[in-house]
Amino acid sequence: MILFKDETSALLLAHSTVQLFDHKTTTVLKQIRSLDHVHTYSGCLFGANWLDLQIAAGTVMRELLVWNTQSDTVKRFSGQEGAIFGISFLDQNTVASCSDDRTIRIWNIDTGLIEKTLYGHLARVWKCKIVNAHLLSISEDGTIKQWDLEKQECIKTIQAHTHNVWSFDVDLENDILISGGGDAGIKAWDLKSFEKETAPVEIHLQMTPRNFVAHLETLYVCGDPGIILKRSTQSETPAGEMTFNPKDIFYKDHRLRGNVSMHISQSGILAVGTSTGLIFIASIQNQFEPLFLQHCDCWIEQVLVSDKNLLVYVNHQQPVSLYHLSIEDGKINATRVKQLDISQLVISSLEVLDDTVILGTKKGSLLVFDQQKRVFPGVHTQAILETRSQVKECLQISSVGADGYYCESLIQDKLTRLSQSRVSRGHCTKIIQTQGHLLIASYFDKWIELYDLTLKQKVFQVEIGTTRKKWHIQTDLKQTRLTFIKKTSLFEWKTNCRSLVKLLQQPYLALETRSVCSISNIMVSGGEEGILVCHTIENGSLVFQSRCKNQEGSFKCLQSQVYDGKSLVFSGGSKRTLQCWHLNQMELAPLQTCLLDAELETRIMDLSLLQLDQLWISLACSDGYLRLLTFDGHFEDARKVYLGRCVQKTRLFVYLNDCFVVSCATDGKIVIWSLALQKQWELQVHPSGIKALDLKLDHSLLWIATGGDDGHVSLVSLNLTNWTHQLWNTQAHHSSVCGIVFHKHNIISTSIDQKILFFNNELSKLKEQFMDIPDNSDTKIINNHLVTVGFGVQLHAL
Repeated sequence: MILFKDETSALLLAHSTVQLFDHKTTTVLKQIRSLDHVHTYSGCLFGANWLDLQIAAGTVMRELLVWNTQSDTVKRFSGQEGAIFGISFLDQNTVASCSDDRTIRIWNIDTGLIEKTLYGHLARVWKCKIVNAHLLSISEDGTIKQWDLEKQECIKTIQAHTHNVWSFDVDLENDILISGGGDAGIKAWDLKSFEKETAPVEIHLQMTPRNFVAHLETLYVCGDPGIILKRSTQSETPAGEMTFNPKDIFYKDHRLRGNVSMHISQSGILAVGTSTGLIFIASIQNQFEPLFLQHCDCWIEQVLVSDKNLLVYVNHQQPVSLYHLSIEDGKINATRVKQLDISQLVISSLEVLDDTVILGTKKGSLLVFDQQKRVFPGVHTQAILETRSQVKECLQISSVGADGYYCESLIQDKLTRLSQSRVSRGHCTKIIQTQGHLLIASYFDKWIELYDLTLKQKVFQVEIGTTRKKWHIQTDLKQTRLTFIKKTSLFEWKTNCRSLVKLLQQPYLALETRSVCSISNIMVSGGEEGILVCHTIENGSLVFQSRCKNQEGSFKCLQSQVYDGKSLVFSGGSKRTLQCWHLNQMELAPLQTCLLDAELETRIMDLSLLQLDQLWISLACSDGYLRLLTFDGHFEDARKVYLGRCVQKTRLFVYLNDCFVVSCATDGKIVIWSLALQKQWELQVHPSGIKALDLKLDHSLLWIATGGDDGHVSLVSLNLTNWTHQLWNTQAHHSSVCGIVFHKHNIISTSIDQKILFFNNELSKLKEQFMDIPDNSDTKIINNHLVTVGFGVQLHAL
């Protein structure tokens, strides 16, 4: 659509139709249709009025069509290698098109030739638009890219959403770009931040840098001649101009040659470990005389210094040494107070907190030394590269590792994992807290990345061509400075990373949601992506709390139970996997995992829980088995029965101290079993699969509501004293019924047709409404809200 000054607008419709619409009279004044009656997949209009209007349209047949309101002639251009999803006029004679071939092509509509082709997106490109002399594009890869059309190169990439970026628009008056993504997030971006990112700049030091640290706004660089240089990080000195002025040299001594490790405390105490076993300790404020400490006669792998302590790691064959530091009369004293036995473990991270030492190992274990030595294996699957700890009521440790995960753990008598988040495909190495944001820095292949765990999005990504660990990030989320050593040179890279202005709508962090449950006022949902998401419901809206990535595959069903004083969530899904999760302080952590005795491709379609002398679990499985298990902290197989077809739904209930199991399969039958899995009763209620099931027990009457693949809803009233029944059935929906619940004296059904229907207890329809969520897969009542899930989550007040 394009608006004209005379309060009319031009509308481009499918089948190459253009209408002139009058907003005052709400009537169509004119309408034209191109002679080529093709279905247009995308289009764009250009012109100041109806007479000057030009139309460009893209088709699924990979053609670009161009015509105008004054001619019947349609120009047809070919050359795109996929369906054309987006069209944009750059000027009167130039059009940009984007396609599922991952490219953006620039066309001259006078000649019909492709003048430029832009490569860079990793998936289908949906839309492009010229903004401030640059082209912006959005893609299925979740990014917004800015392009320099003259150089035909991408000059800025923002990882805008965790899934598709479906749409965007700009407000030039306020320099704001709004994007909407497949993660259900709506975000506002600062257009001023869409500036060309500069390449890393080499800083010529006239020596070979081996290591460096940063303190406030100053870098301290240690090189082979045995020199420590200092340089302000705020310096704008052009590359190549730094020389050995006396003011640039912090310290010079031949014993610093072969420096291996380097660290600086918050108060400015600098420690350098060398290949000859020497440790150099100095104050950048000259609070004491520098000290050379002969720790050993071999290579010192890591040093860590605080205001009161020095921690030294040599290798896995020697203990880690803890020194206490004290300053008297302008001199510093280092007294070795502990030798920490690391049991031949290779140490990858060091931390000291008061008198507690926390070590991370190359195999992903944590070693904690306080009054005793404690080893906690399996915190990460690969090396722990940094930890940040604090003591509240007990020790809390945040850690990142080479497995790409950020973890939060609680140390008491044992380690309790509070949360776990996958933030990188590579090695997470640094934890940064600034401006109320938790940032994780990582490297992958040749890239350094910074991820905002608070906003759940990537801040930036820059290629440095090396994965060496000697790099440092300094950021306040407005400006970011990255310093790194590459080969024999020191490089610096700066960027304006404050591009996200406001989060207008919180992304829903699990797109293809398949099930939902609630416990302790927390709503838990999960789906095909293998992500469990925790929300609270506040004032009719979802408020995100946490997420947890599953390593065992996708989720199909969820149920919750308070057991032994713990809030537990049980999940089933792909790869024959049943899992138990512990919900603690709004964070989920895996507790137990059970692999069924079945083929790997077996999916758990549904599960039900019932607390008796122990916790009983019934499982509906795709391999045709109805399974029963028990849980008392560990899963135990009880028994199973083969139904011969995919079992889709199951429920457990108790009547007169007897426990029964309900199953529904693709044959459309409801079957009730004893706990010994002996068949008690069955009834054919649908001609094919049953995808929704709910029960309500009213004295001796069991009410069973089902929804089927046929779009029907059925209701059974079953007398459990004599097994007689009454059946009601109605054609309710036009697609499969995927959710059904009892609510007071009514029944609510939901379907893929996106309808929500309300029935009385004889299946007479009371009312209907629509949901916005497509591909409905589950429906529950939580906190007096009807919660529908599918491609997203929606709340409906009851």
